[in-house]
Amino acid sequence: MNKILEQCLQKLSPDIRQLVQQAWLDYRTTLKNTTTNMPEHNDFIPSLCRVWASSNFVIKNCIRYPKVILDLFSSGDILLEYVKGEYTKKLKKLLSNVQTHHELISTLRKFRRREMLRIAWRDLAKWTQPIKTMNDLSALADTCIGVTNELLQKWQTDKYGTPVNKDTNKPMTLLIVAMGKLGAYELNFSSDVDLIYCYAHDGELENGMTYHTFFLRLAQQLTAALDKVTANGFVFRVDLRLRPYGSSGAIVNSFSAFADYYQEHGRDWERYALVKARIINHPSHASLALLRIIRQFVYRNYLDYSAIESLRKLQLMINQELLKKGLENNIKRGAGGIREIEFISQTHKVIRGGRQFRLQTRNTLKSLILLRETGCLTEIAARDLMTAYKFLRNVENHLQMLNDQQTHELPTDTLSQKRIAYSMRYVNWKNFKLRLNHYQKLVHHYFLTLIAQPRLEFTEQASRELEQQMRKLWGQSIDNADTLILLNQAGYTDAKEAIRLIIALKEYANKQKLSHAAFAHLNRLMPHLLAIIGGNKNSDMVLNRMIPLIEVIIKHSVYLVLLLENPIVLSQAVTLCAISPWIANQLTSYPLLLDELLDPKTLFTPPTTKKLKKLLNQQLNSTPEANIEQQLEAIRWFKQAHVLRVAAADVTGLLPLMRVSDYLTDIATVVLNKVRELVLHELIAEYGQPILHKKYKQAGFCIVAYGKLGGIELGYNSDLDLVFLKPVIDNQALTNGKNPITNEQFYTRLGKKIIQVMNQTHASGFLYKLDLRLRPSGSAGLLVNSVNAFAEYQHTEAWDWEHQALVRARPIAGEISLGREFSKIRIAILQRQRSVKLTRQNVREMREKMRLTKEKHQAGFFDLKQGKGGIIDIEFIAQYAVLRWGHHYPSLLEYPDNVRIFERIAMEGLMRIKDISLLSEAYKAYRAYIHQSALQNQTELVTANDFQFFRIGVYRIWEQLFIEKY
Repeated sequence: MNKILEQCLQKLSPDIRQLVQQAWLDYRTTLKNTTTNMPEHNDFIPSLCRVWASSNFVIKNCIRYPKVILDLFSSGDILLEYVKGEYTKKLKKLLSNVQTHHELISTLRKFRRREMLRIAWRDLAKWTQPIKTMNDLSALADTCIGVTNELLQKWQTDKYGTPVNKDTNKPMTLLIVAMGKLGAYELNFSSDVDLIYCYAHDGELENGMTYHTFFLRLAQQLTAALDKVTANGFVFRVDLRLRPYGSSGAIVNSFSAFADYYQEHGRDWERYALVKARIINHPSHASLALLRIIRQFVYRNYLDYSAIESLRKLQLMINQELLKKGLENNIKRGAGGIREIEFISQTHKVIRGGRQFRLQTRNTLKSLILLRETGCLTEIAARDLMTAYKFLRNVENHLQMLNDQQTHELPTDTLSQKRIAYSMRYVNWKNFKLRLNHYQKLVHHYFLTLIAQPRLEFTEQASRELEQQMRKLWGQSIDNADTLILLNQAGYTDAKEAIRLIIALKEYANKQKLSHAAFAHLNRLMPHLLAIIGGNKNSDMVLNRMIPLIEVIIKHSVYLVLLLENPIVLSQAVTLCAISPWIANQLTSYPLLLDELLDPKTLFTPPTTKKLKKLLNQQLNSTPEANIEQQLEAIRWFKQAHVLRVAAADVTGLLPLMRVSDYLTDIATVVLNKVRELVLHELIAEYGQPILHKKYKQAGFCIVAYGKLGGIELGYNSDLDLVFLKPVIDNQALTNGKNPITNEQFYTRLGKKIIQVMNQTHASGFLYKLDLRLRPSGSAGLLVNSVNAFAEYQHTEAWDWEHQALVRARPIAGEISLGREFSKIRIAILQRQRSVKLTRQNVREMREKMRLTKEKHQAGFFDLKQGKGGIIDIEFIAQYAVLRWGHHYPSLLEYPDNVRIFERIAMEGLMRIKDISLLSEAYKAYRAYIHQSALQNQTELVTANDFQFFRIGVYRIWEQLFIEKY
């Protein structure tokens, strides 16, 4: 016996040593009988001892097919990690001369034997990581399935003809959907492959054969080629039971039949199953269409907490299965097993994947990482689950490598237990079991935490009694005398009005013909809601704001589930509705926004511009590029959600005024830029683009913001004042597309389409109202002006008030080089030396004209915007200062917002510091009030006594600048 082998054997327990020794004798006999050489590689004997001690499968194949192990070592394949595509390369080479089904079946099985032996050896010898083993197994399965399908389809098309896709006019192929572990690229050693077969659409070949028959025959041949047991074994056991209608359904389905099934009959467990669905064939137009069908069934565009309820039902079935079949030793289906980790991952993805598109990843480990990054799992929970998952999957593979059997049961015989412990690098079975039990307890704890019924009940005894009373009130016919007392005790001042609202809600619910489940959710929610509202100091007002929201979500029980499963959402909704009727109206109009209340961390911390762009792009990534309406719908929801975040942080005092305006400005900028990008892409696809100088990268279209958007001072209800610019080109020249139009038509259509999209009202609301009247010649002027025409107009025709508007103008979207040209024009105009007297007169007259036509007059009230000493006066002072002193003090032109303009005026010593301070503080105070008045659905009128100090001070400065010196 080899000396190195002798040394290795001494490290094994006696019974395992004896097994390996006997295998060695049998192997040597086979070598002699077959005149086969033993591998000469230095790593062969040392690794052999460890591998054979762990796997009968490897022993058996080395003895039966000694040339295979010799080839693996001689070629060096057993020592290598295959690069991507290596399996495909090897199998295609083997099949290059195959002509018959018999040859195909034989070649596939020999290929599988060789590569499975290689994978097992590398894993058990610890030459690779367990995760890499799963990747290898998945890549091997993909290759066997994909290459075999390709070859069989070629043979079949040669015989019957080629099905053609009517949309692309290209040959159709059988699309193979990998489910389960193969779909997630985490196949285990002796796993079945769960497959679903599809094809794009029905049709008929020239010989009269239907496409369905063609693909059915192909699917049957593919299944047999993989699954059929011969003298050489099988390739992979194929399980088709996850297809529509299961074992009784058609083996292969067209896309329309596939989609119809999930739309009409799809069940919750099938959503879980399809989370890991992956199309094995290479990406194509058809495969992308099929993926969209799957994603539309699995994911919702809201946070779908009904998934947890489904999981609870699944858990009941699992518990019954555990009791019936005794699965205590099953590392997959037992408590704390692999399936529970997968359920945790899948449930979070089903809940959130429709909104957080990154979570649509199939792989379990990647999912756990993303769930940690998105805050769905804590750092500790994600780490524990990932560690447990790696351990359990490693155990699973070693159990199956022992005898190449599809098992998840821990062995009961002592020898097998020792071999598993040894392969897992544990001294004995007891130590291994301790570690296994530790991980199983951790996993089961996290699983039970996920599916636990949320505690809606209060902790204090008095509060619990109050909720019980509310439950009684909601559940019975309301008796006014008793109910009045009860509601007064609960904190409702106007109990009669509260009774009226509650009765009206119950009657409304009864008329809606709700499902039994929806009624159950409502009956569980309302007592708790009434108790929470009663604890609010403005309970009557809050109830009045919350009832319309409940009436809306009654029709969509998923939102009732969201509130039940997440008490924090209910609490946040009540709190925010109590503070702001604007927020209450937003939630009622767009209940999808309730999703945003889940995480206080993100709700009260609006993201930066960079993060906003990233979030919007992520949201659009799973929306079909060809469907601009769906993309615009996603943008509208994005805008609503992020404005709500700003409002929530604003009303709770967590954002200072300047940051509120910054965030609102950022949201509008990101949205406008994305709309420009989508509309531009659509027009270029239809008409081509204008022929431009190479310096223009964005089709030569630039959007300039004026007013509050330009000045980074946007409010909740602000319009967007814009000007559209283009380069100097031949307007009559044609675009370079299949349906060319003139350059002038192209830019005009681009501008009109952007206005239409931004102004259009949908069920999800509208984006922003655009105002283009500040363009050259106003409403009578061209919608899109060349940059030269704009410059000419500003230099020769524009009024002083139009130059005032330039103070708060800046390019915000589109062509960067064109934006720079605009900025040069702006500076040139604002630096022009002016007559101080004439400029003062023009600004003063414009302000008086505006005050005369726009100031609101009401006894006892003051117009904070247009009144004397109000916001517009401050803005005109800033603009006047830029026009008057910009020629000598270019620092005044650096920023477009009023506060920083005042800072520059102070820095240059152009006005008294105390006057600048008063103007700045007044401006901030006014804007803060206007933000809050918008959230309270109030006007910009304040009582005559409000802000008197600021108003008097601002108007004093106004008179000093415009009247005393006039």
